Amino acid sequence: MIAPTQEQVAALPAKLTEDSLIGLPGHWTIVEELDEKVSIATDRTRSHPLCFTYQDGRWLITDDIETFRYQIPWESDREQNTVFECAGFTLGSSTLVANVSATQAAECLSLTPDGQVKRRPLFSYHYSENPTSTPAELEKTFSDSLDTVLTRLLENSKGRQLVIPLSGGLDSRLLAAWLKKLKAPNIKTFTYGKPDSPETSISEQVASALGIEWFNVVLNPQKVRQAWRSHSADFLRATWKGTSLPHIQDWYALSVMRKQGLVDQDAIFLPGHTIVGNTHDEELITTHADFTQIQQALLAHHTFLQGRSSKVGKTSAWRDALQEAIEYVNYPKDARSIQELIEWFNLKERQAKYINNSMCSYEYFNYSWALPMLEPEVWNALLQGSETLTIDRKWYADFTNRIYAEQSGKEVNYFHAPATQMNAHFKDVLLKIMRYIRADKVLNRYRSIQVMLDHPMAFEALTPSRKTGQLCKMLSGASTLGLWTKAFTSGNWGEDTLIPPRCIG
Repeated sequence: MIAPTQEQVAALPAKLTEDSLIGLPGHWTIVEELDEKVSIATDRTRSHPLCFTYQDGRWLITDDIETFRYQIPWESDREQNTVFECAGFTLGSSTLVANVSATQAAECLSLTPDGQVKRRPLFSYHYSENPTSTPAELEKTFSDSLDTVLTRLLENSKGRQLVIPLSGGLDSRLLAAWLKKLKAPNIKTFTYGKPDSPETSISEQVASALGIEWFNVVLNPQKVRQAWRSHSADFLRATWKGTSLPHIQDWYALSVMRKQGLVDQDAIFLPGHTIVGNTHDEELITTHADFTQIQQALLAHHTFLQGRSSKVGKTSAWRDALQEAIEYVNYPKDARSIQELIEWFNLKERQAKYINNSMCSYEYFNYSWALPMLEPEVWNALLQGSETLTIDRKWYADFTNRIYAEQSGKEVNYFHAPATQMNAHFKDVLLKIMRYIRADKVLNRYRSIQVMLDHPMAFEALTPSRKTGQLCKMLSGASTLGLWTKAFTSGNWGEDTLIPPRCIG
C-alpha cells in the first residue's frame, strides 16, 4: 500500500487526536502504546485491519489472524457465521472467531489494561449544510481533489509502474484518463476474462484511445479450476482477515502476471474504487422512507447471497451494527440523514470489509496498491454535493464521459449485460403482463443464473460443485458468492481446507 510519507508522519503531534488524523493521506493504521494503554487508529478504507483479543490479562494484537489459531480457543462465532454466509463479511467489530475483534473503518480505539474497549469515530460522515447545487461547481471541487491526490501519488511513487485494472465501467476509465491528463510516465492497464468477453473488447478500446499500454489475461475455465483446486489454500489463509470472504476474482490473473512478469515487480496497482455511488435504493431518499423501509432495503442489499435475508435481520449482530451506524450519522438528524445512513453503512461494512479487502490479493503476490479515489480530499469533495447531484451516478457519469472524451477524442461504450431487442411498445405490454403474473422475477432470475453458470470471468470454475449442483442451489436463491461463502465456512473451497473455525449446529 502507499503509506503516508515520513514527512507527513513527522508532522503529526506527539499526542494523536481525531483532528490530527482526519486528513492524513495514504493508507494507514496507527498503533500507540502509552501508560499501559494501547491506542489504535484506522483510516477510512480500513486498509490494514488488525485483530485483537484479551487473554489471560493481556491484549493480543495481530495483522494476521492465523497467528491466533494455536494461541486461543479456536471457536466459531455462530451468529457471525450466519451473517457471513448471507453477506460475505462479518458485521461490526466481530470476526468469525469467538471473542476475537477486528478494527473497523475510520475509528479510534483504546484498549485498557483491564480488558475494556473504548471506541470513537475518526470523523463524522455528513454532507455539507450548504451544498453545491450546480454540476459545474461540483465538477470544479471534484476535479481539484483528483488533481491533488493523483499529483501526490505520482510524487510518492517516484516513477514506479502504475497498473490499472481497466474494466468496461466508469471508475477505472476516469482514473486512467486523469493520469493521462497529468502526463503520468509509466502506466499499464489490463483486464482478464474468457475469450471474446465484451468487457475485454471495451477495455482494450479505452486503453487504445488513451494511448496507454494494455494487456489481457485470457481465462480458460479448466485451467482456472485446476489451479484453484491445487494452489489456493495459502491465498485463502492470507486474505480472509477474520472478517471477509477472500476476494478470489483476481487470484488467477494475478498469479499469471507474477509468473510471466507481465508487470514490474514493484508495480503499484490502482483499482478504481471510489467514494462516489455508495447510495442504493434512491427512492428511500426521495420519498422520505421510514426506518422500517430503510432497514428492509439494507438487509436486501447486503445479505442476499443465499436468497434470503430475514434471518440476519433477527440477529443481535445486525441490530448492533445498524445501531452503531445510526449513532455515527446521528440519524434522523435532518433531511439528508437517510442518504448518510445508507451510504455510511455500506462504506463501513461491505465496502471496507469486502471490496477494499480485495487489496490483500495484491499484497499476497507482493505488489503494492493505492486507492486514490478514496483519499480524504475526494471524500470531502463529494460531501459538498447536493442530494440531486449525489443520489445517483448521473452527474459522475457525465463528468467521466467529458474527461474521457477530452483526453481520448473518442467515445466508447460501457459494458452492459446482453439485452434482447424487440419492438418498444410490444416490450412495454409484455413487461406489464409479466409483472402482473410475477413472471418478470422468474425471467430475471433465469437470466442471472445463465450469467453465473457461464460467467465472463469464469467464476463458475472457482465454485466447488459441478454446474448441475450450482444450478440447484441457485434455483433456491443462492448466488455465486453465496456458494463461495458456504464453501469457505465448511472447508470445501479450493484445496478443501477448513480455515475459519467449524460452526456446529
